[in-house]
Amino acid sequence: MLVLGRRVGETICIADGIEIVVVAISGGQVRIGVKAPRDVAVLRGELRCAVAAENRRAVAHRSPAVATGAEAAPVRQVRLPRAG
Repeated sequence: MLVLGRRVGETICIADGIEIVVVAISGGQVRIGVKAPRDVAVLRGELRCAVAAENRRAVAHRSPAVATGAEAAPVRQVRLPRAG
C-alpha cells in the first residue's frame, strides 16, 4: 500500500483520467473528490463489498434455468449517479 500525505487542493493521479482531490480536512475526517471518466465505476469500499457479496449469493442460488443453460432474462447493469 502506498501512503501519501496531501493538503487541501492537492491531488493524487491514479491512471489516465483518474484523479483524487483532497477537498477538506476537519478533525479526523478527510473529504475527497474523485475525477474519473463516466465509464469508470467509482464505489465506496463497503458498497463494493456488498455488491460482491450479493453477486456471490445470486450465483449460489441461481435458478435451474440458468444452471442448465436455458434462455434467461438479460442482466441489466445499474449505475449510481455520481455526485457533483
